[in-house]
Amino acid sequence: MHATVSDKVILATAVIKITTNSGDFVLARALLDSGSQINFVTEELAQRLHLRREDSCISLLGIGESNSQVKKKIHTVVKSRVGCNEYAIDLWILKSISGYQPDHTVNVSGWKIPDNIQLADPYFFKPQKIDLLIGAETFFDLLSVGQIKQGPECPILQKTNLGWIVSGRYTPGEKSHQKMTVTLSYQEESLSSIDKTLLKFWTVEDVRSPSKVLSAEQQSCEDHFTNNVRRLPSGRFEVRLPFKSDSHQLGCSFEVAKRRFMSLEKRLTRDPELKRMYLEFMEEYVEMGHMSEVSHILPSTPHYVIPHQCVLRPQSTSTKLRVVFDASCRTSTHKALNDILMVGPTIQEELFSTLLRFRLHKYALTADIKKMYRQVMVHEADRNYQLIVWRKYPSDLLRLFRLNTVTYGTAPAPFLAIRCLIQLSEIAKSSHPMAAEVIRQDFYVDDMLTGAACVEDLKTIKSEVSQILLEAGFELAKWFSNAPGFSASDSTPKPITISETDVFQFRIDDSFMGLKATKRNILSVTSRLFDPLGLLSPLIIKAKILLQELWLQKLEWDESIPLSLDISW
Repeated sequence: MHATVSDKVILATAVIKITTNSGDFVLARALLDSGSQINFVTEELAQRLHLRREDSCISLLGIGESNSQVKKKIHTVVKSRVGCNEYAIDLWILKSISGYQPDHTVNVSGWKIPDNIQLADPYFFKPQKIDLLIGAETFFDLLSVGQIKQGPECPILQKTNLGWIVSGRYTPGEKSHQKMTVTLSYQEESLSSIDKTLLKFWTVEDVRSPSKVLSAEQQSCEDHFTNNVRRLPSGRFEVRLPFKSDSHQLGCSFEVAKRRFMSLEKRLTRDPELKRMYLEFMEEYVEMGHMSEVSHILPSTPHYVIPHQCVLRPQSTSTKLRVVFDASCRTSTHKALNDILMVGPTIQEELFSTLLRFRLHKYALTADIKKMYRQVMVHEADRNYQLIVWRKYPSDLLRLFRLNTVTYGTAPAPFLAIRCLIQLSEIAKSSHPMAAEVIRQDFYVDDMLTGAACVEDLKTIKSEVSQILLEAGFELAKWFSNAPGFSASDSTPKPITISETDVFQFRIDDSFMGLKATKRNILSVTSRLFDPLGLLSPLIIKAKILLQELWLQKLEWDESIPLSLDISW
């Protein structure tokens, strides 16, 4: 588009290092665009990098809703030219991204750019080609604290991890014809993320029988489990990791895991309470035999070092902090452990069925399995794929550990742990049919939701299920029941009490109260109301009607909504 304007806009650019197939770096000029969701690279630069291209597909939506498709992407690491920061990113390949930026040489003689700052692009004012576009997927990770405003007639200087960028509106001093850039919007060919959110909201009520037909990979995963599972003398299960492709595809993973641990260590140093909880968690891992130290020398055979981090759960009544493991972190060959492992089929009842059956009981009984995944041992031959780096204090030597149990964060972990429960139910079917049926039908992952028509049956279920599970190392805790006189064997029984008004109470996070009422925010908040049994239908139906009104009004995602709808919201 062309328009006669007095002001112009200069777009943020940066010269960065980008990794080639050989591990070397080449310099490239990037356009930083927070309005784009993902990253792009030109075909010319992609050829220079000699990286493996992955088959995928997105649709680009252009002017007049014309569509074009991009079907290839590469994965690489980009690095700051002026510092040590680096980022692993996916880049979609386009023939070209933009014309020369800026479109003419900008006179910056009157701008007050400090001499002591390092510019991300020292020649930002000269027309040069664009090699790649860094979108919002990475853009906001680049921002740093620091901004210089030079005045209304000059652009803003913003500090980033790539150096200082120059961007914004400026007055050149004379009117001219300005070429204005129109950024393409795009969506994944399957569904955009916001469409997926909306789809989940509408289909949560869609009840259908799960397919009993397994895919080839799911059947292979099931067969692998059956052929390799065994009971140890302790009664616990031992499983093998179900690989779907050769583990020799894994490259070097130690350096990334080490770098992420160093970052974690700095964070823990700044927060003594968080560090205390992290140390307690990891020490418990060692004491229970779920993790053991190995030689500080990396194995010469295929292996994988898993980065780890913490997740805080203040609302938890037991574990406030959980350490999670990122087995999707890519190695130097751009393959992660999860890329070469099978996931396995869904083998438990649908949540809707479990909840509906739970409500039919006169007396309810609930509990959950303590540290369920970690009660299943991984075969010795597979533990080198579950290495981590760890030390208690920064002054200690960095140590290498192996995780000996099924690890939360690996692709097949849910299947392997749940499949062991199903195996237990099959073993107990003849000796304890009632308990076996509960284990088979009334568990959702590690949560038991069951009940009975009389207190005697409830006690039988509790006793038999506890005994069967404990023999395999699965200990039930957090017992709840509404049965009169029912007491749990653990130290903190929590009976369910029903008030005289006989009402359900729901806790809803009210952090949305400060959000602007837009179509995007209303959908975001409403879609969080997960209510498979329809107990909140009087509220959710109103929300659905409001969403329909928003679509009928053909409002943009982030524009203000009409006052009448705002009042309804």
